[in-house]
Amino acid sequence: MVYKRILGLIVLFTLLLSIFVIAAEDLDTTVKGKETDCVYYFFSEDCAGCSATTTFINKLKTKHADLNLQKYEVYQNAPNAALLKQYFDSYNIPESSQNIPAVFAAGTYFIGEKSIKGLLEARLEVNEDNSCPSLTAQNTIGVVGPGETSNVLDTLTFFNVLGDALKDSVKQAHLALLLLLMVLLITIKDKEVMIKRAVLFLVTVYFTHLLFGMGLFRGITLFNASTIFYKTIGVIAAIYGTISVKAFFTTYKVMMKDVPQEIKANLKIFKSAVISITGVFIIGLLGGILSLPDLGNKFFTLQNLFTVSSFKISAFPMILYYSLIAMIPLVGLFVIVHFVKERLEDIAEDKANDNPHKLQVWTKYHARIVSVTISSIMLVIGLILIFV
Repeated sequence: MVYKRILGLIVLFTLLLSIFVIAAEDLDTTVKGKETDCVYYFFSEDCAGCSATTTFINKLKTKHADLNLQKYEVYQNAPNAALLKQYFDSYNIPESSQNIPAVFAAGTYFIGEKSIKGLLEARLEVNEDNSCPSLTAQNTIGVVGPGETSNVLDTLTFFNVLGDALKDSVKQAHLALLLLLMVLLITIKDKEVMIKRAVLFLVTVYFTHLLFGMGLFRGITLFNASTIFYKTIGVIAAIYGTISVKAFFTTYKVMMKDVPQEIKANLKIFKSAVISITGVFIIGLLGGILSLPDLGNKFFTLQNLFTVSSFKISAFPMILYYSLIAMIPLVGLFVIVHFVKERLEDIAEDKANDNPHKLQVWTKYHARIVSVTISSIMLVIGLILIFV
């Protein structure tokens, strides 16, 4: 009798255990098989209203860990832009409302920062259709708010490109290029040689940027090298500027009197190599390449557009224009220094009254004034690059 009760309890326990195991397996299958919400987010890094929306989307993803979120940058990625256009057409969104940021989910869409931030999360909470948005969707419902144009060409006006290019022209790496040009302008004493070397430097930097815009150096990613570049140039400029300013109140001969002749000879050889045609070309090329990471989003957008055959004709003149505007401080410096030197030469000739000795004295004096002025500017810019 006792054995029968024990056997009955064992059978009952086994049955209960089996039920729990089956239930657990069913629950596990339900959880594993649960579909998650799917959202496609179209934006651009260069879109004014997209930044806040992207922050909101990222927080939403953190809050809803199971959210299937796909992001598509449309200004710098032509295939993404084409995909967005397909969704606009599929969802029958009027052309006047085809803006970014834009979110597409199954059967619905939200366009503009306000509509996305105000309605997307509530849509996810009541959503019963967890499939991804389809290009063959029917009976879709959406909300359209103010946004930015989804057509990148609309953002590439001459005025907008002008603003971005001017900003790039005063970034750290471009200030380093300015310092390199200053060195050439005060180191080369012969006026004609100075003009030729300065023009060579400017042309080399310009064509480096232009060719980059056309995709020649597309694979180069030198963000760390760019920082090292302008910091190093900053240190050199600060030292060079300090020495030059000090030399104005004494002379280089006094400063260099205790320097061994061998070092003086090596410095002279190094100087000749730097200001040679080959030296200036190499400096311009390396400086141009190392300043590429400082170019703004619009330049990279133009670069991406140039790789698409249908946009080459539209992108090329803008790349030419952008590269030229970014050179304005460099060209401006060269023009100003050349004009000042020409003017000082005229003043020296007037003061000399046809006296060769006086002409030489005044010419050297004015040259020192130009040199100490540029050196002082170099010192300030060098310190800015070091500490900012």
